[in-house]
Amino acid sequence: MLLNVMALTISILSLLAATYLAARQYRITRHANELPILVQLTQEFRSSEFQEAEDYALRVLEAEHSCDLGITNLPIRAKTAVTTLLTFYSSFGAYIILGLADEKVIVSLFGFRANRAWVALEKYIQQERILRNDSEYVAYFEDLVCRVREHWPPPKTYGILLLKMRDDMGGPRGNPILPDAGQNTAASISTVKASTHRGRLGRRAFP
Repeated sequence: MLLNVMALTISILSLLAATYLAARQYRITRHANELPILVQLTQEFRSSEFQEAEDYALRVLEAEHSCDLGITNLPIRAKTAVTTLLTFYSSFGAYIILGLADEKVIVSLFGFRANRAWVALEKYIQQERILRNDSEYVAYFEDLVCRVREHWPPPKTYGILLLKMRDDMGGPRGNPILPDAGQNTAASISTVKASTHRGRLGRRAFP
């Protein structure tokens, strides 16, 4: 009887160990697959072409062209700028949905800019959907913005630990000079439970 119990215990422990190792290997493989995608899109994000397209969409588009044009009917310069942003953020949205990128990473790094782009382009997107008779146009981008608003701010929602600079009185520290060697850095770490609040895309700003 004792031998049977020991054999069963060993079998259970072996199964648990195998499950743990398999899960760990999956995480390692997934991160390895995510890295090239993230590097490529980050390079595009930093390119002068993307920065110019974003600046045009945010600062110039609405002043020059009515949203009644949608996107297809925009002049070439405006349409190129807008589609650059739509393609970029739609790619991030698709990668999250398909499990090729970590939502926490994308929302933390690109969430603010994605939401800002959606606010600027939403009227044009809605009109384009009417013109195309396609309610799913740039749906991946919309999904990404929904996730951003639902999980904003990321440190609070995802439980990310961030260091905060403090002065000797415990207030925010604005001095950029590093402390002397051996001096304790006045920093505080705070953890916050993940919020269960669900954002809605109908709102134009973060909660």
